[in-house]
Formats: sequence, C-alpha cells, structure tokens
Amino acid sequence: MFKNPISGITEKASVFIGGAKSASTEYIEKHKSEITTSVISKLHDLSTEHLQDRVILTKVFQSVHDLFPLPVRLFLSEETFQNFCFSNMENFHKALTEYKATDESERLPVAEPTVIASQSLPSTTGENPS
Repeated sequence: MFKNPISGITEKASVFIGGAKSASTEYIEKHKSEITTSVISKLHDLSTEHLQDRVILTKVFQSVHDLFPLPVRLFLSEETFQNFCFSNMENFHKALTEYKATDESERLPVAEPTVIASQSLPSTTGENPS
C-alpha cells in the first residue's frame, strides 16, 4: 500500500541529490582557477611536513570553504569541496613549487580567496532556467 509513494519519494530524492552533485562538479570546473587560487593562498604558508598531513589539510580546506559566499557554501558541500581539493593536491603542489621558485621581488601577492557568486548557480533539477 505505501510502497509506491515511498519509492517515488526515494527516487525523486536520489535524482535531486544526483543533480546537486553534478551541478556542484560543474560549478567547481567552471570556477577551478578561482578555487585553486583560494586554496593556494592558504597552503603557501604551510611547511612541507604539514602539506603531507591529511588532518591539517582538511582544516585548511574547511577554512577556504568557509570563506566562500553563503550561496556557494550552501550549494557546494564541504565534502564535495574537500574531495575536489584532495584529488587536486598534485596540481596544488606544482603551483606552490612554481610560486616558491620565483624570485620574491617578482612574486605577485597571493589574492584573498574569492569565488564568483554573483552569477546564478546551476539548477539542481536539471531544468533550464530560461
């Protein structure tokens, strides 16, 4: 008697969650350079030893996520953001190495973390907003 309504709700929830995850991934890909800059700005002061410590890195990634505007934080889960960061650690190491290898007088200051939030966030329902 209740099986169909419950399974329908479960199916709709999984479609919504799946859409949210793909939209989050799409958002990360679209703003990858800004996100990378934000992460690098926090990682450049860490020692080599700390760059290998997963607990410290998790705290750094949480602090970067906390700096994002509220709509971005609500849309982009901390878990998804941390997964992105950990999967891109090799790229972050390369960027840090390049940054530290440049002459100090030639270095551009590392920008404060920013992510474009004025643009509309992707739809999580799969529908086009137009």
